[in-house]
Amino acid sequence: MKSLPRFSGIFLGFLALAGLVSLASAATYYGNNSWARHRLPWQHGNSGGLSQAYNQGNHTNLVNKYSLDFTMSSGTPLLGITEGNACQVVEPNDTGLGRYVVETAPGLWAGRSGTDYYFYGHTSNTWVALCSSGNTYIYQGQIAAWSGCSGICGGPHVHISVLNPGSTCYCTATGVKFPTLSGLQFDGVPGANPPTRFYVSDSVMPGDDNTKPQPNFTSSIFSKWSSAGGLNNVGSPRDNGGGAGVHGWGNGVVQDFAGSGHGHGNGYGAVMLRNGTGTAWWVHGVIWQTYLNNGGAGSWLGYPTSDEFFWFYYFGVPLYRQNFQNGCIWFNTNDLGTNVDGYQSGSPCNS
Repeated sequence: MKSLPRFSGIFLGFLALAGLVSLASAATYYGNNSWARHRLPWQHGNSGGLSQAYNQGNHTNLVNKYSLDFTMSSGTPLLGITEGNACQVVEPNDTGLGRYVVETAPGLWAGRSGTDYYFYGHTSNTWVALCSSGNTYIYQGQIAAWSGCSGICGGPHVHISVLNPGSTCYCTATGVKFPTLSGLQFDGVPGANPPTRFYVSDSVMPGDDNTKPQPNFTSSIFSKWSSAGGLNNVGSPRDNGGGAGVHGWGNGVVQDFAGSGHGHGNGYGAVMLRNGTGTAWWVHGVIWQTYLNNGGAGSWLGYPTSDEFFWFYYFGVPLYRQNFQNGCIWFNTNDLGTNVDGYQSGSPCNS
């Protein structure tokens, strides 16, 4: 999939777009209040050019007067602005928003009553089910779709809007202003015609660290996330106290994730890469919780040296185990009871 170039250099002339971003200083990121829960819908470090803002172009009727269009290459991942139930609608060719995603979330998260309906329009493909088949829950920053030019479209871009009160039909409700969308905006790109404002998102993707506005990328963590099941299994980045991106912990770096539950535990875990090694490992579920309870990366256990794996049957009950530098953690699938031990003589971890 294509993604936009990551812009560097000095941002010149930060200006505010009324109703979208309120600037206090050029070094400030916006929308970080936990109640707001809204981010620009593309990868941290990438940029989208604002081609149509509020009440511009064909954004003038009751439904879309507060819509926003951002230009971007087809196939750019579109991430959840907030979290909630989502589904896709496919309109006839050359009609409306084409293939689009509808996401519902409490209006309270944007300081409103009722339910907000978020629209991601003109997509080329989506990760969520058709609305006729039910909803797919997506997290903020999770891939919901990929940009394109379906429907009535003059070039690849994403159309985003929010309706309240609304419905899954874009044609029947009244548009409202977005809450603050977090990220940075800057004016212009040399040679751009017409001049546009560009916006840098702070949504973190697997493998990205927390550096703003341009993240560093750790390919080993992304590779493990991908090979272990990606969105469907490992899940989306979450902030467990060190930021949603890759960050240091003990003798290495980690990235925290919230997934589907993995069949055991609460769905939380982390992909971990020890310094001086090239392979990352995924710790999750009840093993993750036991690892945290024993002090995590800063404890005697150290960093993982394997993924979770099937060990053996104990009186017909499957046991699963994960190895660490100085010991192992295992659990049974009957009651999810866990055990932890070192590599001393006679320890089960030596078998």
